[in-house]
Amino acid sequence: MVYFILKRMIQSVFVMLAVAFLAFSLFRFVGDPITQMTGVETSVADQERLREELGLNDPFVSQFIRFTGDMLQGDFGYSYRTRQPVADMITERVPATLELGVVALIISLLFGVPAGVYTALKPRGIWTQTILMTTLVGVSIPTFVIGIMLIFLFGVQLGWLPTFGRGGTVQIGNWESSFFTISGWRALLLPAITLGVYQLTLTMRLVRAEMMEVMRSDYIRFAMARGVPMTETSLQTCIGEHNGACDYDYWAAVWRCHCVFHRH
Repeated sequence: MVYFILKRMIQSVFVMLAVAFLAFSLFRFVGDPITQMTGVETSVADQERLREELGLNDPFVSQFIRFTGDMLQGDFGYSYRTRQPVADMITERVPATLELGVVALIISLLFGVPAGVYTALKPRGIWTQTILMTTLVGVSIPTFVIGIMLIFLFGVQLGWLPTFGRGGTVQIGNWESSFFTISGWRALLLPAITLGVYQLTLTMRLVRAEMMEVMRSDYIRFAMARGVPMTETSLQTCIGEHNGACDYDYWAAVWRCHCVFHRH
């Protein structure tokens, strides 16, 4: 077991380095960062001096090694656009990201797990077919499209909810939270539903598929043969087999919701 964990950790280090190298190389094709930092009135000499100070004239491999070393020490550098420390920008946005992710995850579990259990117990029912068709549409539409549709309906047409921002926040130590204000919850509702719908469809289908497989196992049939109620057996199966279910690109979807709703 220890060997397996160490092996996976070493593999993850190489994977992260490869992804970092690929992402770092792709940014070279985005454009000249000096052009983004300076205006049209900046002379060519000043641009070259700034490029030399930032180390942009160094070879690509040297830039990547320097970037990796600084990152391992917690120094993520400065943003070319805002000229602020990247670490401070990440710290500032972490509360909003975690709050959105937690609320959306709760929504997906509250609706996804019961829906998965129901569709597994009654696979041929009319409501099951309706739920499966609805979730198929939900999982096929990109997250940002769902967000735009909700903004247009509830924000623009009906005017019930805000379309951007975090609303009112309360400072608790170093944590700025939207949980303690009504306007904060109103601003959190649309992005949470957007992300919750995305995760709900995956959760429901995962629970349904795995639960139908487990329900065909021998120990479940034995429990039902002994007279254990179907509902009790199903609930214990769901909790015992699916408490570790998760989706790997969930937090990527959280970031896309941030971009759509401008929750900064």
